[in-house]
Amino acid sequence: EINALSPDPQPEEALVGHLFTLCVKRLLVTRGAGGATIYRNERKHALREDIPAAAAFLERDPVGAGDVFAAAFMSSLLRSDDEIAAARAAVSAAGDFAARTSGAEQIRMTAKQ
Repeated sequence: EINALSPDPQPEEALVGHLFTLCVKRLLVTRGAGGATIYRNERKHALREDIPAAAAFLERDPVGAGDVFAAAFMSSLLRSDDEIAAARAAVSAAGDFAARTSGAEQIRMTAKQ
């Protein structure tokens, strides 16, 4: 998904470096069952922190896991102001959701909704 930010295919690190020249301070890249990565722009140096998913992660259906990730990340970040801890919480919550649910298959819409 990060590659959608550029019209030309580039290595991830090059794209992150370019975004940092545009005053981006932090960048969070989700990697599905692979966890997530936080890039921080610290005094013109890109610092990378990989947040792995749980080793026992067994994905049933990833639909909705991105929404769970975003909600868990923001909720944790607002409580703790610690982006690494927030990313860990979000990776865990999204992995748990993807392993335990059937994604969109559980959603039943009716005409009244």
